[in-house]
Amino acid sequence: MFFPQSFLQAQSSDVRIVAFGNSITAQRKTVQKVFAQRLPELLKERGINATVINSGVGGSHSGRVIDNRPTAHIQHAQNRFQAQVLDHHPDLVIIGFGANDAYIDTKKPGDPSRIPLEKFRNNMSFMVETLQAAGIKVVLMATNGYKPANRDFLHERLLEYISEVEKIARKYNTGFVNNQATFEKFEQSTGKSASALFEDYLHPNDEGHRLIAESLAAEIQKVLALRKAGKKNILVSKDQNGAPITLPKASRWESYRKQVRARMESVMGPLPDRKLPAPAYEVTDSLKTAKYTRLHIRVKVKDDEVVPAYLYLPNSIKKGDKIPAMIALHETDPAGKKSVDGEGSYEKSRQTLGYGKELAARGYVVIAPDYPSFGESVPYDFTQDAYESGTMKGIFNHMRCIDLLEQLDFVDNKNIGAIGHSLGGHNSMFLSAFDERVKVTVSSCGWTQLDYYDIGPEASERYGGRLGPFAQQRYMPLWSKYGLDGAGKPFEYHELILAIAPRAFFSSSPTGDKNFDVAGVKEGIWLAEKGYSYLSVPNRLQVRYPETGHEFPGAAREEAYQFIDQILSKKSD
Repeated sequence: MFFPQSFLQAQSSDVRIVAFGNSITAQRKTVQKVFAQRLPELLKERGINATVINSGVGGSHSGRVIDNRPTAHIQHAQNRFQAQVLDHHPDLVIIGFGANDAYIDTKKPGDPSRIPLEKFRNNMSFMVETLQAAGIKVVLMATNGYKPANRDFLHERLLEYISEVEKIARKYNTGFVNNQATFEKFEQSTGKSASALFEDYLHPNDEGHRLIAESLAAEIQKVLALRKAGKKNILVSKDQNGAPITLPKASRWESYRKQVRARMESVMGPLPDRKLPAPAYEVTDSLKTAKYTRLHIRVKVKDDEVVPAYLYLPNSIKKGDKIPAMIALHETDPAGKKSVDGEGSYEKSRQTLGYGKELAARGYVVIAPDYPSFGESVPYDFTQDAYESGTMKGIFNHMRCIDLLEQLDFVDNKNIGAIGHSLGGHNSMFLSAFDERVKVTVSSCGWTQLDYYDIGPEASERYGGRLGPFAQQRYMPLWSKYGLDGAGKPFEYHELILAIAPRAFFSSSPTGDKNFDVAGVKEGIWLAEKGYSYLSVPNRLQVRYPETGHEFPGAAREEAYQFIDQILSKKSD
C-alpha cells in the first residue's frame, strides 16, 4: 500500500494509544496476545510507530462503582477515566464497552441491564466529548455479541448496545469498529462458525483478537490520516443525569449559572424579590471578650419577618477601617446560632464548631443567623410563611444578612464570605450559588453527589425514599415531586460548585463522613475542577479529606481560615 511521504513523516514519532475497556480489552492469561498487544506490530506494517497502553479491566462497564451493586468491587470507566486515560496524554483512544453494561444480573428477560441504555449513551458521549475537546482522536469499538451456541435474550439485549455505539460514532464522527460485524463477516467469508473465535461464551480467543486487531489497525490508520483536531476551548462537564454538557466560551458562564439556579428554584421555590430597604436591626444583648464583642441582634429582613442572629465585631476595628466579613451558618442543632459560638448541643460540636467566634477572633466581622425552626426561631410554622421551602427562606434570610453587613461602614463589602458545617455547609453553597457577593465559600461536611447519598434501608423507608430527608418541611418539600430515589433530581452538587465559580470554594470532606460519602465528593470535585481550570482559576477550588467522621477538625478549620484570608486579602493576627 502506498503512503504519502507527508503521512509517513507525520508518523515518525510514536503515536500514543490507550485501549480503554473491559475484559475483552484487558490482557488474559488464556490468550497469548489480546488485540492491544497485537496493534503495535500491525500499525508498524502500515508505517505507524505506536505505543499502546492497555487500560482494560475485567468486569468493567461504562459507568461508576456506585451504579451497580453486584459489580461495586470493580473500578468502572467513569471512576478511572482520568487516571487510566487522560493522564496518559494519548493521541488516540480506543473505547470498548457494552458487554457488562447490557448484562442483566437477574438473568430474566425484560429485566433491567446493569447500566440502562440512556446512561450508557451518556457515559460514552461524555468520554468522547471530553477527548475530542482535548484534541484526542477516538475510535469506538462495539463489542462482539455472545458465542452462537449461547445466544438468547442476553445476546439480543447486547445487540441494542452495539447499535448504540454505532449511533454515537456517527454523531461524533469518530472512528468505529464493530466486533460483532467482524465475526459475522468471518462466518460469511470462511463458511466456518463464529464459535471458532471464542474461548468461552463471550470472550474472543487468539484468532478472535487477531481479527479485532486487524480491523482496528485499518481504522486507526484512517483516523490518524485525517487532519489533527486541535484542542477546543470548551468545557465538557456533566448535567445532573450524567449527560455531557459543553460551554463553548466563558461568556456563556452566566447563562449556565442561571440555568442551574432555575433548577434549584424548581425544588426550592422562587427567590423572593429583594428590592427592599436595607434591613434594620436591634441589639438585645452583648458580650465583650478579649478579641471581639458579640452582639445579640434581631434583624428585620421584611416588615413582618425577624431573624435572630449574633453579630461579632473585632475589638481591633478603628475609625475608617474597612474589614472583610463572613456569614457563619450552623449545623442541624436545636441550639441554632449558638453552635458556631461553641455553645452547641453536642460535646464534639462545642469543641470543633466554634468557627463563628474563631473567625471573629481572627479579625473578621461575622454574622451568624438562626435557620428557621432552630435556636430562637422556634416555633416556626413553614405552612404559613411566604416561601415554598425552608431552604429558600434560609437563602433569603442569609442574603438579607449580607445586606446588613454591606450597610456597616466598617465592612469591606467587596470581601464577604460564607462558612458552614453540615446543614450550614450546604446552606453556604445554596447562598453562594444565588448571591455573587459571596467571594469565598467554605462547606464542611455539607455535600456529596446525590447519587451517593444513602441513609440506609430503614431510614429510607421511614422518610419514603433515599432522598426523603431533603423533602422535610423545613428543607425542600417540593423534592417529593421529583421522586425520592434520585432518578429525577433537578440538580447535582457539582453544578452548584460550577455556579459558584470562578469565585473561591473550599470543601472539608472527611473520609469517614457517614452522611456525605467522600466518594461522591471526589466525583463532584473532579467535575468541578474542570470548570475552575477552564476559567483559569484552578487554585480557587480547594478540598481537604480529613481522616475523621462528620466533623470539622482543627487542622481543616485552620486551612479553611488561611484560604479565606488569602481570598479576602486578610492577614491573620
